[in-house]
Amino acid sequence: MLSKILLNYEFKFIQNLSPEANENGDIIEFRPQELFTKKDIIPLHKHGSGTFCHFSIDKKWNGLSGVYAFYIDDQMIYIGKCQDLGNRFNQGYGCISPKNCFQGGQSTNCKLNKVILEAIKKQQTVTVYFHETPNFSVIESDLINYYHPMYNIQIPNKVSMNNKNNIINKTPMLIRIKEIIGYIKKYICKDKYIKSQNIIKKPQAKKTKNASVENVREYIRNSINKAKNSGESEIKLKSGDIHKELKMNNAMPTVCNAMKTLGYEYSFEIQQQPPKGYGSNLIIMYKIQ
Repeated sequence: MLSKILLNYEFKFIQNLSPEANENGDIIEFRPQELFTKKDIIPLHKHGSGTFCHFSIDKKWNGLSGVYAFYIDDQMIYIGKCQDLGNRFNQGYGCISPKNCFQGGQSTNCKLNKVILEAIKKQQTVTVYFHETPNFSVIESDLINYYHPMYNIQIPNKVSMNNKNNIINKTPMLIRIKEIIGYIKKYICKDKYIKSQNIIKKPQAKKTKNASVENVREYIRNSINKAKNSGESEIKLKSGDIHKELKMNNAMPTVCNAMKTLGYEYSFEIQQQPPKGYGSNLIIMYKIQ
């Protein structure tokens, strides 16, 4: 299995995940929440109900820190970081403890275990890739903010506003501008100085904020629900139409990414693909169940 290159980082193939199964090949499903001693006191979180599965990766990955990526049928669905890859999977995602099903527990473990269970029930392939690095927090943030995997929560830029202001205030261009303003203030008459200040401080038009990937997904879901309520069995959507309807500006990759990452909620067929994969002519037919 080939490795993957994500933002110039090489991710090695770890393995295809395979949950424990019985003699007939059926996945063994568990309800760990029933073993929790405080189940009558602490409520379940939103991913804590239902059944889960057991799976693991080879112990040779124990102790390695870095960033990992989940794929279902070669489509990225989640990016995560770890200090110990083997432990993250064998004692986390692949082995759901009773307390993690309840509020205060690790809901991400439950969420992804369920996603993996349902995918494999549908005969889909779940694959894990890994990039070993001590700089896992920064790389994880960069990848999530670039690829927007459907099961990740967006991670804000790690640079604080104070640091941003310090960086901006120390740029050579701004220092030079301040020197020029000081010269004008000192040597040019007051009236001309005021006029120059007015020119410098002329407000700029506000930029329109584009919809996020999740905003576009929600628009698509609403369109599908409207079609369903009208008795239709399928709906055809075009990226250019969505981009125009949401009044977006130069954000076609966001629209196309959202359209292609609803495969685990709806069955769909790509009927027309732009040459580079991201353009106004992407047409997808969604099946309505």
